[in-house]
Amino acid sequence: DNVWALSTMANTARAFYSGLVAYWVYRKSNDRKWARRASKETALMKKWADFNEWNIQNKLHLMEAEEAFCFEDIARAKSLYEKAISSAREHRFSNEEALACELAGYFFMEIGHKYISLKYLLQAHEKYNDWGATGKANELHK
Repeated sequence: DNVWALSTMANTARAFYSGLVAYWVYRKSNDRKWARRASKETALMKKWADFNEWNIQNKLHLMEAEEAFCFEDIARAKSLYEKAISSAREHRFSNEEALACELAGYFFMEIGHKYISLKYLLQAHEKYNDWGATGKANELHK
């Protein structure tokens, strides 16, 4: 049981971060291979969410928000960033709440909502500090 649990946690983390990176690279490059890679990782997360919603829900919402951002579905992205933040907060994943706030901040900056962006980036800074990631929090000031 412990080996299976550790393997599942490692695969979940890999899919989560690989998917987020792939969405970012796709936005920067417009290379469809990155969109396909990200979609594959998101599909895995959806499957895993059926079995472990508590641990996966906020991650899936964040991946889906990034997907919506990539494909310019602004209303859906806004809703999903907020769901990701709320789910991470509810389940006490402060590191993932910080990440969701940070990515929401970049999203709002990209679509021209600078004040909303600042609100989310300040929340990310606070959450990174709460988590103990002061280096990351300080990086947001640059």
